[in-house]
Amino acid sequence: MALKEDDIQPCAKSREAIEVVAWLRVLAYNVIATWRAGRPKKDRRPISWERAMELLRDALVFAEPERLATLC
Repeated sequence: MALKEDDIQPCAKSREAIEVVAWLRVLAYNVIATWRAGRPKKDRRPISWERAMELLRDALVFAEPERLATLC
C-alpha cells in the first residue's frame, strides 16, 4: 500500500494483467529500496519510506537527462 496501488484498478482483471502489475510492483519496491539504501543516513537511521518515494519521484520528474544518468 505504500505506493497506493490499491486505490485504483490499472487494468482489466485477467491473469496476465495481474501478473504484470505484480511484477511492476516488485520492481518499483526494489528500485525504491536500492535508492533508499544509498541515501545519507540521519542519526544512523535510513530516511523513511515515504520520504524516499517523494525524493525519488521528484528526482525523476524534475531532473534533466544528464542528472538522471547519475542516479544509477
